[in-house]
Amino acid sequence: MWCCCVVGVLSVYLSVCAGDTLVSAVAAGLTRGQLPMAQALRLGMEAARWAVQVPEAIPSGLNWDELRRRAGLSEQGQLEEERRP
Repeated sequence: MWCCCVVGVLSVYLSVCAGDTLVSAVAAGLTRGQLPMAQALRLGMEAARWAVQVPEAIPSGLNWDELRRRAGLSEQGQLEEERRP
């Protein structure tokens, strides 16, 4: 099952490397995080959203833990809203 993720962007500073950032984050989610495709895509969309809002090609502060936090993923790979009772 494929999921379409809609990610809002407040402003676009630079779109250079947004696609590279998206693909890299999806690959990291699938391999490093061993996430299901839908969650890996969510991670990639968040990375790309972050990338277009900064002047540098790779956002400073971009790291695994911060990206997971921004994407709303827990340590176990669950979406934060799925963890609520």
